[in-house]
This record gives sequence, structure tokens and C-alpha cells, in this order.
Amino acid sequence: MLTISSGHSADYLTSAVATGRENYYTGAVVAGEPPGRWYGRGAEALCLSGLVDHQDMTALYEHFVHPADPGFRDPARWGRADTLGHTGRKYLTEEQPAGAALEAEPHADPERRAELRLEAGKRARRNVSFLDLTFSVQKSVTVLHTAFEAQEVQARRTAEQAQADELAARAAGDTGRAERYAYRYTQARTAEASWAAHRAAVEDAIWAGNNAMLDYVQDRAAVSRVGHHGGAAGRYIDTHGLTVASFFQHTSRDNDPQLHIHNAALNRAQGVDGTWRTLDSRGIHKVRPAAAAVAERVMEETLTATLGVVFATRPDGKAREIVGVPATAMDLFSSRRRAITPKLRALVAAFQQRFGREPNGLELTRLAQTANLATRRAKSHDGETAEARLDRVDRQLRTEVGATLADLAQQALAARPEQVTAEAWSETVVIETALAAVQETKAAWTEPDLFRAISDALPDRLGVPPARVPELVGRLTARR
Repeated sequence: MLTISSGHSADYLTSAVATGRENYYTGAVVAGEPPGRWYGRGAEALCLSGLVDHQDMTALYEHFVHPADPGFRDPARWGRADTLGHTGRKYLTEEQPAGAALEAEPHADPERRAELRLEAGKRARRNVSFLDLTFSVQKSVTVLHTAFEAQEVQARRTAEQAQADELAARAAGDTGRAERYAYRYTQARTAEASWAAHRAAVEDAIWAGNNAMLDYVQDRAAVSRVGHHGGAAGRYIDTHGLTVASFFQHTSRDNDPQLHIHNAALNRAQGVDGTWRTLDSRGIHKVRPAAAAVAERVMEETLTATLGVVFATRPDGKAREIVGVPATAMDLFSSRRRAITPKLRALVAAFQQRFGREPNGLELTRLAQTANLATRRAKSHDGETAEARLDRVDRQLRTEVGATLADLAQQALAARPEQVTAEAWSETVVIETALAAVQETKAAWTEPDLFRAISDALPDRLGVPPARVPELVGRLTARR
């Protein structure tokens, strides 16, 4: 799934990162997420590469300071530094309307004062700093990754304990026991490396899909607008690409395992005429269905090629999941769904009582969105390390599903076919099926909608190199 939203502050992403961590997995006891990575042709042109530094991102995303300016890394000089075009309109700060509202109600109690501040914050206008293109993977992929990571952590614990026991045995002069612990240590480290490779294969596949999506977007929708578009004088201008800070995150707002990547695409791009302007966000939103299909398909084909797992379309036809990952485990990973469902039922019941009928499809969608917002809470990384999260999930699985993360890891690997073969398919049938699908679901559909439908109509296993997936689906889309 791919969502696109407006972002205003670098802190939203950088605050989740575990500070002082060069390698996220070398210190599993530390809470937090891995640092971001720079990506995109715009980032390359600005000489931004490697890991994202919090101060650099603040300078670029909140002050639009040009990285080539000598004052880029000196906050005291940001106000005088060269910028990437204009720095945005000067809107009132959130504190100003909040102060006015509080003055208007001087006798408000603390609860009312907090409510006034919240309302003022919602009404405050802010410049769009970046577009957040968030790629979230299917639940089965998250389950598989969590199971692999848990086995990696358990093997590391075993190795550390064996090493401590070996040292104690040698200190006691018991060479035989020491040698047995040394052997156990070697075995555990071998297992740790194996599970780490499996976990890394899942992450690499997710990154492959994510970056293929970003390439698709910057090739087709990284444009700016020139002139006044209310009349006939406005036009679009190509840019040199996107500047993106990508952040891999492991959990949802409810601290359930949920693998996703936030891609903060800077709301500035250099046109082919050399001028820096804001992005045309409408063009990026327009290609979202196709970009999402690219991300999912490239990830899936990469994971099949590297780990041998295969995907199959769910009974509801809405996504493909990894064969061998039980639905009961996937459902357990979604406390968010369990929170939304009771709230949605209450909203539907209230609707029926008020209007005397069931809500139609559009009304039900809006009620679901209301339930989503009503039960949503701010994401927090306090109080739970990565290892503690894995232990918690394992306990929940034992209690509610009767399985462990170790069981899930072994089941998924055991479900792999001996040989992965591509399914036979007809281009004509795929195109006709996709056309029927978009015509049935959309009164007015676009080329990206058809691209998505063709991706869905293709067989679960394409049998082509992952890098060729966008070209394959694009060629079929052009044949319509």
C-alpha cells in the first residue's frame, strides 16, 4: 500500500530514530528506528548520500538551505544562507491564534485551555515541507520479518550465554565443559548469521520495491508548475528528480509490528531551466496507483528470487500474501484493526438510528475514516526496546494462536516450493480483465488506474527479473 500526505517538520521522522546508532542491529537492546537514507536524483545533484543527519534534514526541509552553502551545517547562519528557491509564506505560528483564543476565554479550566490549543493547532496554516510517500508492506511480509528477527535475537542471546558459561568453566578449570560451551557458542553464532541473512533479505526486498516506486514517480511525476495556472498561461516544467529522505520503520502507532518506509520527498525541485520551485503534488497523487503496484510487485519478485517464498492472491483479491504465513498470525499483528472495528460498529449503529437505513458504500467509507481518526494515537517509541517488542509478540502468539515466532519462521520456510516456476498467462486476457475491472469500479479512470489493474490481473508469479516489472506492466498498459 502507498499513501501520500503532506509533511511540515523534519522532527516527525527524525525523532523516531535511535540516536548514536551506526548499525541498527548491532545494539538490539536500544529502542528506536534506524536512521534515514538519502535517495533520488535531486539528492545526488545536491551531493546528499548515505545516512540522513537530523540537523542537515532540518536545514534542508524546514529552512530550504542549499547544501552547497558554507553555512549549511551552522544553524546560526541559516537565515543568511542561499536557499533552494523561496522559503515559503509567512503564516502565523500556532502559538499566536492559541494565545488569542485563550485571551478570549480567560476563565477557561485546564481541560478547556488544552482543547483551545488543540483547535488552534489544527487551524494553523503551514508551508508544505515535503510529501510523505509511505510504502507499507503486506502483513505476511511483516510477520515473516518479525519471525526471522526474533530467531536472530534468540540465537544471539544463546551465543552470549554460551560465551559467558565457557569463560566460567575455564576459570573453574573444567576444560571439558568449556569446550562444550565453545561448540554451543559456534553453533549459535552460525544460526544467528543465517537468520540475520534471512531478515536482511526481507529488508532488501522492501527497499528494492520502495526505490523502484520512487524511480517510477520521479521519472513520470517530478514536475513543477510555471506561471499562473488559473488561466491559459501556466505550464509544467520537468525537473531533475526528487530529493528524498527515506526512513525504514518497524511498528505502527499501536506498536504492532508493521514494516513501512516513510519517503520524505522535499517540496523543492530544480527545473530543467535551473530554477528551484515547489513540486506539483497533483501529478504525484495522480500516479499513486501505478507507483504502489510497482513497489509491491518489485518487492514480491525480489523476495521470491532471494528467499524462494511465493505469494498468492488473498481470497478477497485485495493483495497477495506469502504462502505459509497463517491468517491467524496476520490478524494478531493488527490491534489497530481491532480498535477500529468496535468504533466503526458504533458509528454504523448511530447512522442507522438517525437515518433509518444502512449506510451506502461512500457513507461507510467516510464512517470508517472517522473511526480511524477517532482511534488513532500519536506514535511512541518510549519504554519498549526492539527485543522487548519481539518478546511481547511471541507471548501474544503463544496465548492467542498457539504458535511461536519460531514456529512461523519454520512454517514459512517449509512452505517454499522446491522450484519456483512462472505461471502461463495471456496478454490479451490480462488486458481485458484489467479494463473490465477499472470500468466496473471507476466512472472515470486514468492510465495509472489501469496500470494498477493490470498488475492485479497478472499471475502471482511473473518469473521476470524484478527490475523489469515496471517495464512489463507499462508495456501492457500502453496496449489498451
